[in-house]
Amino acid sequence: MNLLSTGPQSELNRYQTMTNAAFMKIERNGLVERQPHPSDRRAWQVFLTDAGRARHAQLRENSEEIRNVLDGTLEPEELAIVQKALDRIAEAFST
Repeated sequence: MNLLSTGPQSELNRYQTMTNAAFMKIERNGLVERQPHPSDRRAWQVFLTDAGRARHAQLRENSEEIRNVLDGTLEPEELAIVQKALDRIAEAFST
């Protein structure tokens, strides 16, 4: 058994790679920008750009609209089922 490919460090490396790829994509899309940390040369600070703030506002508005539709359409038990299904789908995409 190779501990380097199956242990906690391997899991950490996988998530670090996925996070880095996602960050680079949103940076390329102009939604965030990185700047050197003023007191730690090893670190970067990440800021939303104007486009990032606009996208965030749009997503927040869209999610509120969806929530309002669901709240007015589904019973609480049905909402719980939808949430559980969405959690399972998100988990499937993250592995």
